[in-house]
Amino acid sequence: MFDKEIIDRIKSSIDIVELVGRYVNLQKSGSYYRGLCPFHSDSDPSFYVSPGKQFFHCFGCGVSGDVITFYEKIENLPFSEAVEKLAEIAGVELPKKYSVRTEYDKYTQSLNILAEAYHKELLSGKHPDVLEYLLKERGFSEETLREFRIGFSPGNRTFLKKLVSNFGVKLEELLKAGVLIKKNSDYFDRFSKRIIIPIHNENGKVIGFGGRIIPGETGSKYINSPETRYFVKGRVLFNLHRAKKSVKELDYVVITEGYFDSMALYEAGIENNVGVLGTNLTRQHLKLLKTYTNNLLFLMDSDSAGKNATLRSLDLAESEGFSTAVAKITGTKDAGELFKNEGPKALVDTLKNAIPGAVFRVDYLALKVDITTPQGKQKLLEFLIPTLSRYLQRADNAGFQLTVKAISEKTNLPIKEIIAVAKGREKPQKILRERSTFKLKQIEKDLLSIYFGHPELRSEVARVVDFLETSEAFRYLVKFIKKNQDFNEIIDEIDEKIGPSLMEAVEYSTDISMARKMLKDIETHVDKKIIREQIEEIDRKLRKVIDPAMKESLMIRRMELTRLLKRTLKGGEADGR
Repeated sequence: MFDKEIIDRIKSSIDIVELVGRYVNLQKSGSYYRGLCPFHSDSDPSFYVSPGKQFFHCFGCGVSGDVITFYEKIENLPFSEAVEKLAEIAGVELPKKYSVRTEYDKYTQSLNILAEAYHKELLSGKHPDVLEYLLKERGFSEETLREFRIGFSPGNRTFLKKLVSNFGVKLEELLKAGVLIKKNSDYFDRFSKRIIIPIHNENGKVIGFGGRIIPGETGSKYINSPETRYFVKGRVLFNLHRAKKSVKELDYVVITEGYFDSMALYEAGIENNVGVLGTNLTRQHLKLLKTYTNNLLFLMDSDSAGKNATLRSLDLAESEGFSTAVAKITGTKDAGELFKNEGPKALVDTLKNAIPGAVFRVDYLALKVDITTPQGKQKLLEFLIPTLSRYLQRADNAGFQLTVKAISEKTNLPIKEIIAVAKGREKPQKILRERSTFKLKQIEKDLLSIYFGHPELRSEVARVVDFLETSEAFRYLVKFIKKNQDFNEIIDEIDEKIGPSLMEAVEYSTDISMARKMLKDIETHVDKKIIREQIEEIDRKLRKVIDPAMKESLMIRRMELTRLLKRTLKGGEADGR
């Protein structure tokens, strides 16, 4: 049916490693790739793929072949259909003499005709309430409705009869696709009285539908076509065929929870977005996206289910080597509602304010515990130790550091202590037990006595606290100092564990001249610390720098700082510090 030249063109246009990698988690092994065989129960990687020779072989079950053989088997397709679908993927146009009416052709052609019929029905003027809902309530333009070929199923027999008589669609094909339901000798449209959203595969072929109930009707809010050999929700991403060019150019993709969220982003000018179809993000989804980008930005629903789905997706995506970020929606449930209520700018701004996935995970888990207590902090650490361990195992230093920093900011625990816990050198309960007394250092007590006793010096106190290595108790108080709050305001908000230490600092008072001297001594201490840190930074650069002029410049600056440090140690004048 297909001559050798056509077959060779298709095979040479497809990278077998990339295609197989959509279904099998492959790891490089010398000049080959290997993984668990998808064709038999395989516990030890026995499935090998050769990028040079463009073939695969399993040493466990013996199956082997080229890219076409693999696609036939993995998708359970006859040879002709496998060749046609691979030709689509490869961008190889088959000459008309090879045009065949495969099952895949019949399936996608029937659904394409049906999609067009649904679309024309929506725009026919017969259903103004449905059109008004989409244009006014959802905020979509007519151009977007045309782009996505949004339709409507009127749910009457006349519509189905016209479909057969006017377009030549066979009811048997629509039965196979799950669009029609047969009861006794009668046919019914699964999507009766629903807004219709065509679902395409990555090559732009219609392979299924989503149906949204119209206002005033009862039933499930959203339904999808039942799964078929060509439509599997865990392998399809809504809008990918339209978004893939933009995703590749921008090198990131926005992932939403469904069709209307995806359409809202498109309407707002954000074309590089895809939607999952009422299912969790899967490894197959990620394999599809890996072709276009390694960067994922999640914009999921803001309710508990949406946040849990985001958390699961983060774990899976990071395990597959993706870089992740999360855009948090506030004040509304999802992207579609945000667009409808506040307009496109609100969507764009939400994406601009996205945070790293690692930080989202800490923020979300911190809401499940009371982090004002040692027990809550311990629980948060215990939640996140497995995540930190995975980062270490994968040598994902960025994810590890972001998580540690976020934990430190939430709990006021020092970074070095969190790292010790993450690496198994300390137990969470031990570091928290040691820090649960909330004791203040003497220098911290001095600063508090100056702060409360002499309000005119508060701005100077607020300046130096950023440069001191302080206790957890004092870091807890710094937020109040930054707000210039009085004792009575602070005492009402703080934990009883720190209350006695604060009371002690307030009881200790001094006159203004002594307070100024104490503050000057503390500033001198801070200046020395800053100068020493600058000298250490120069020393680090000197060990790496090669350029003689740069090296000389660094040496001169080091000498200047050393002289400055000596003057400061001697208690030099202000201009000498």
